[in-house]
Amino acid sequence: MKEDDLDDIPPAQRKARMSRKKNVYEKVVELGILDESRLAYMACITYADAMIGRVLDALDRSPYRDNTVIVLWSDNGYHLGEKGQWGKHTLWQRTTNVPMLWAGPGLAKGATLEASAMLLDIYPTLVELCGLKPDRELEGRSLAAALRNPAAAKDRHVFTIAAPNEYSVVNTQWRYIHYADGAEELYDEKSDSPEWTNLAANPEYRSLMDQMKAAAPAHFAAAGKKRGKMTLLTAAIRSSRSSSFLGARMGRGYSAPGSRCEGNPAFPAQAPVIATVLLDRGSPAKTPGSPASRVRSWCERRRNL
Repeated sequence: MKEDDLDDIPPAQRKARMSRKKNVYEKVVELGILDESRLAYMACITYADAMIGRVLDALDRSPYRDNTVIVLWSDNGYHLGEKGQWGKHTLWQRTTNVPMLWAGPGLAKGATLEASAMLLDIYPTLVELCGLKPDRELEGRSLAAALRNPAAAKDRHVFTIAAPNEYSVVNTQWRYIHYADGAEELYDEKSDSPEWTNLAANPEYRSLMDQMKAAAPAHFAAAGKKRGKMTLLTAAIRSSRSSSFLGARMGRGYSAPGSRCEGNPAFPAQAPVIATVLLDRGSPAKTPGSPASRVRSWCERRRNL
């Protein structure tokens, strides 16, 4: 990691990324678990690779081995300390670059496609390889011809969108990043694969950046209708016949541990029990009763199962 790597990115982004570096990556380092965490990530990949191998072995033994198209990809990359980041949700190479492997009848074997592609290309490629009727309104492009003859592949601009008017446009040499406030980044991927030097301030590259910006979507869909947020309701319940509550509190959350309510013989009399309820995304007006009464109602239903 280059210590001053974030010095040349736009101010708003630098502030956000420095905060994330301090609150996440530096905490991992402070806990002394950097190497172990990276090893755990690699172990996860190794395990996934082994499971994929089992699936492919089963396919190889099946009657479908000669008429099946295989495509392997992932949803996103992951920073493991690069640029001081730990996690995903950036527009840099580390999180927007994913594997894409193809195999099947008539496709080149053991070849590397020297051209840019995006995940939107998967469906139109499968449509063509499977002889289905093409859909002309798809945003992706079929890679079928290039997969059959990699030498004929042509590079193009492809993009990743993080939010409306916030995206990256890349080809095999350049990565252009545009933020919603108009700030920009530009990296030469061939000479600077770690993306250490932001070239956007150099007027020499203004024409190139304008060209890549023009390849991004001109319009973005309007934000969806705002809905109620998932709410995690937690209440402490005294295990007694009166079902009286010790208290309740509201908080945000998206998962809950297994909960037991009063009356469960696994708990001694008068033992405090924590019940956790994951509420729906509906508006509060559609969820009658106080937080405590909703927990009480949920526990009664659970107890009667």
